[in-house]
Amino acid sequence: MEVLAELERYRWTAASVDVPFLLGALGASELTGPALVGLLVGLGRSESASRNLLTRMRDLGALQADQRGRTNVYRLAESSSDRYREVEGTKAPAVWSGSFHTLLYDVPERQRSLRDRLQHAARSAGYGQLRGGVLIAADDRWARMRLTDERFAGDAWIHRVSTTPSDLHEARAMARTAWDLDGLAGRYQRALDACGAVPDTIAAGWPALRSWRELYDVFFLAQLEDPHLPAELLPASWPAARFVDAQATINGRIGTALLPFLRAEADSHDAVGGNSYYPPPWYAG
Repeated sequence: MEVLAELERYRWTAASVDVPFLLGALGASELTGPALVGLLVGLGRSESASRNLLTRMRDLGALQADQRGRTNVYRLAESSSDRYREVEGTKAPAVWSGSFHTLLYDVPERQRSLRDRLQHAARSAGYGQLRGGVLIAADDRWARMRLTDERFAGDAWIHRVSTTPSDLHEARAMARTAWDLDGLAGRYQRALDACGAVPDTIAAGWPALRSWRELYDVFFLAQLEDPHLPAELLPASWPAARFVDAQATINGRIGTALLPFLRAEADSHDAVGGNSYYPPPWYAG
């Protein structure tokens, strides 16, 4: 019962964002537990807190792990990878199909922990609240939520259906209702402003990584709340594209300076050859 209660209370915290940030900073598809712990310590966390974080994220389904002898090799879970690629900027733009994927649900007050988890998971996956008991997204994002139909028992129920607006004007009105697009535009503008404050010259080392991580909080706040709607549903002069370009420039500036240092640190903690890398989209080396 304690594990179930922990699952119900799960939220993306600052600590849990550290792991996908580090994977992106290194251009790593997989990192060993000791490598991740070493990097998390470099960010300022203790060894015990770092190990506990990896265990918790694995138990909650955010990370997957394979064993190489007595060493765990971690990667993002399938349910997290689509959202990660959206934040990284490597996922193809959304295409408007003419319909919203819709979650119709009813969860009674006595099961409010389930309702709270559903609503939180839906927002994190990119659904918007059209009205009470109705969540919509531009495509099917159910798999990202790490919930199953079996969780909705007794008086609680959920149905996954398609909702087709009468025309594009109605679709845009539904999008404005379901998502705070004006507020999100403001968060993107703050992220753009933060990009302009980054110095031109970066000295490789832990202080630079910690500064990049703090900047990532500003980026991630906008990107996590962005439903990544098709362009047809967005207001004119939507700032996300300008931000993506600015983010790529900043990531290239900081990441290119840090990448050799970070990979050397990670590999110094990898005794089993479990670290696996790919060329980051921003790398300019």
